[in-house]
Amino acid sequence: GVYTIPEIGSVGITQTEAKAKKLDLVVGRADFAEVARAHIAGEPVGFLTMLCERGTARVLGVQVIGEGATELVHLGQAAIASGATAEFFIEQIFNFPTMSEAYRIAAFDVLKQDHKLRMRMSPNSLHLSSVAPSIRRAKSYVTRLLAMAPFTPLMTRSAASAQPM
Repeated sequence: GVYTIPEIGSVGITQTEAKAKKLDLVVGRADFAEVARAHIAGEPVGFLTMLCERGTARVLGVQVIGEGATELVHLGQAAIASGATAEFFIEQIFNFPTMSEAYRIAAFDVLKQDHKLRMRMSPNSLHLSSVAPSIRRAKSYVTRLLAMAPFTPLMTRSAASAQPM
């Protein structure tokens, strides 16, 4: 990872390296604008790309630019080391809302682009294919929090002690 603003993280093969090696890849992308946690943190700018082998969806590389990229890239590193596929990120349950949701979004993007993979997918994982409801919930939550600011106490201690008994 590169600790800059914005942060940059990369592991495994890049698109340039894959092209030079003539590898057939599917590139899944997740914009941070699609990640609920990014909106809550006020950092919806950035993206994650997941490079997967066409036909198997084996993760070969991950690049991340944006808030928390140097931490997010570790999950990609573990996926590459263990031979995980994009389907792993769809089938697993991740805490919500977290920035790691970007992996799930990118995995669905991989699935959308590779017909062979769509045929293999479990029907149980497809009910979570849309992240739009998550984003709406996150935006609603942030809006409610901002509406409450600034936080003012209803009654100060001195005002409470001045009340007649």
